[in-house]
Amino acid sequence: MLEEDLTSFTPISLGKKDEVLLSAWEAPPEAGKRRMVVYNPLKAQESKDRRFASMKELQEKLEALKAKTTAAKSMEGATLHSPKEQAQAVLTEDKEE
Repeated sequence: MLEEDLTSFTPISLGKKDEVLLSAWEAPPEAGKRRMVVYNPLKAQESKDRRFASMKELQEKLEALKAKTTAAKSMEGATLHSPKEQAQAVLTEDKEE
């Protein structure tokens, strides 16, 4: 969100090619407190990349879980009869992976 609207930020550090390395925004004073928000585009990109990697990892785990659930459901109608046998079959699959 912050990356979308930086118009209210003041550049406080520029790179060699005049790219903004650091920006700041100061909130209105409140009861003797001074608040500043600092935006670092390099840190913002690192955070964005970390979030993307985490989301990708979670998506892969979710897909694997869905596949296991589908496999377990398809085994319900197979030769296994008791829940204990079904659980053992699922545990055996986990060990093979």
